[in-house]
Amino acid sequence: MHAAAFSPRGGVSPRSARLRGQSIIEYVLIIAIIGLVIVFAGPGVAGAIRNQFNLVGNTVDTGTDGGNFMSAEEKAYQEAMKTVVNKDAKDWTLDEQKAAATDIAKNGTSSVVYAKAKAAMDVGTKWS
Repeated sequence: MHAAAFSPRGGVSPRSARLRGQSIIEYVLIIAIIGLVIVFAGPGVAGAIRNQFNLVGNTVDTGTDGGNFMSAEEKAYQEAMKTVVNKDAKDWTLDEQKAAATDIAKNGTSSVVYAKAKAAMDVGTKWS
C-alpha cells in the first residue's frame, strides 16, 4: 500500500487525500506551538520593547541621550549645568559663571540658566 490507501467507502483512495489531512494537522500543531511561544515570551518581549520606547521618548523630551553616548567633556558640562541651575546666581563660582555663559551662548534665551543670569545682571553689582 504505498501508492494508494483503502477508502472507508470501499475502493481505493488516492494517496494525496490522506496527505492533505496530515498536512492540516501539522499546520495546526505549528500554529499551536507559535501561539504558546507568543503567550509565554510575549510579556518579556513587550517589556523590553516598552523600555526602548520609553528611552527614546525621554531622549526626545530632554534632548539628551541619557548619558549613554556623551563624551566625558559633555558629561562634565551637564553636571556643571545641574549645579548652576540649583544654585542662586549670586553664589556661582567663576567656573559656574563660565558654564552659565557658555550655555547661554550656545542656547540663547532658551538656556536653562538664562533667567537666573538675567535677573542677577538686572540687580547689578555693588562695589564696596
